[in-house]
Amino acid sequence: MKNRFIVMMILLITVAHLNGQNLISLYKNGNIKLVEETNYGSKNDWNSLLFDYNLEQYGKETGKMKRIVVAPDGSIFMSHKSKYEIWKFDKNGNFVLKFGKKGSGKDQFPFLPTVEGIMDGKYIFTSDCQGRIKFFDLNGKFVKMIQLKYMPLEIIPLANSKLAILGYTNNKSIVVIKDFNTETEKRILTENSSSIEGSMSIELPGGNKMYFQPPYSQTSSEKICIATAKNGNLLVALTSTGVVTEYSKDGKKIQEFNLNIPPLKITEEDINDYYQTTIKGWTKFEENLMKMKKYSKDELEKIKKQYNSAALSFKEKKNYPDHLPFFTSLIVDSEGNLIVFEYTKTDQSNKFRAYTFDPKGKFVCTSSFQSDTYELNFEPNSMAFYQGFIYGVVFKKQCKDKCLRLMKFKMTISH
Repeated sequence: MKNRFIVMMILLITVAHLNGQNLISLYKNGNIKLVEETNYGSKNDWNSLLFDYNLEQYGKETGKMKRIVVAPDGSIFMSHKSKYEIWKFDKNGNFVLKFGKKGSGKDQFPFLPTVEGIMDGKYIFTSDCQGRIKFFDLNGKFVKMIQLKYMPLEIIPLANSKLAILGYTNNKSIVVIKDFNTETEKRILTENSSSIEGSMSIELPGGNKMYFQPPYSQTSSEKICIATAKNGNLLVALTSTGVVTEYSKDGKKIQEFNLNIPPLKITEEDINDYYQTTIKGWTKFEENLMKMKKYSKDELEKIKKQYNSAALSFKEKKNYPDHLPFFTSLIVDSEGNLIVFEYTKTDQSNKFRAYTFDPKGKFVCTSSFQSDTYELNFEPNSMAFYQGFIYGVVFKKQCKDKCLRLMKFKMTISH
């Protein structure tokens, strides 16, 4: 069994008609193929622009971690986990400018920035791990900074110059609505984080510790997703229950419904696979420790024994929920429909099955999205959907150069 648990929820921001059909009609055809626009970004030297795509830091493929948002004119803003800057591409996909650098100035970034969205159609905003939200105009000129007193996990724009923020503070996950102008905020949801039962704890020489949790453990499965409804309201969803709640821009509860998606059960076979994968993961973990050049051979051997011993918690069924999460992220299309991509246990050749619901939570249909040429990644902000097209930072299959690039796809019916 391959460890491919990709379940994503997307917001298809598209026009009312695509190839003569509205969105629902398109979805009901079942199989949707993404076909590249070959002239998009044709002036870019992708090897030079995205030369860092193989960069790894702290055991993570940071060179591949790019996030994008789409402006009203179709231009794209991109952030990286390898650069202290934001890039802008025009509506044709060609690189036009970059702004920001490492530093403490108002238009600089002390920590790696993440593009989050565009507010009121005119301000691109970023966040960092210390709660700084910085706003720039669409030419990269600094406008304003808002300082949060907690860690932001995700920030989205609402109507009327409001922001919705999913944050973390004092062992609690919170959702707040914040006013851009007054900077006042209203908390609408607080979820206590459960104890990290069954997690691995590795004590490193010097007193530092590292923690690892079983996949979909009791803590990691309790995920909150936020998205902007077509009317500018806030949607909040719990992946562990499938419940979606709509709030007004001022935080008033409007409606609540349950997405009736049948979740996949976690079996004993699954748990054994998770355990075996964890044991095999020591090799990568050891490589990262060796790169740090801080530990002797004997110290690495002691760490390895701790790792293998602690990994036994990954074999305990009590450390897992009964089923996989219903979905991982929440977005909405231009007709107000919700599209969710299910979790899957198997390799489906880069094919993702999606469930469509209307704005009231009524199930409409299932469909699938796939590409013959590119590896798709329906993670939040790795793919963006705008006016009948899908934009993404993707890898080309079986290539030797220009493997990573910003791509524009059109949706067609696959037969």
